[in-house]
Amino acid sequence: MTRYLLAAEAFNNPLVRSAPVIVVACARVHSLVSGSGRPNHPVDLAAAVQCMSLAAADLGLAATWITGYREPGIREALDVPSDVPIVALLTIGYADGFTGLAERRPQEDVVAWERWGKDGDW
Repeated sequence: MTRYLLAAEAFNNPLVRSAPVIVVACARVHSLVSGSGRPNHPVDLAAAVQCMSLAAADLGLAATWITGYREPGIREALDVPSDVPIVALLTIGYADGFTGLAERRPQEDVVAWERWGKDGDW
């Protein structure tokens, strides 16, 4: 029943409810920080989750990042300690079929060259 608790905390996401594998990416926060002074763990976990996604695709599986969830509920459902951030969920399984890509914003709305917002008003 854990998957249903996770799905409920992920705003009833159907992938969390139905995927055979749900990876909950958590971090042990340590003293390592990037040159900017920010903690490394979010970037480290993003790289790890992306590698898992690519490995899943290489095996013919579908993988989807889930970043919309209520962290306290996920934490409670899995007994994750309070000092361990939950960074993302990753669902892995066989796709039922290709449904096509979501509509994307035009490149000029999301890409800046040289300076922020130089080519667009965002």
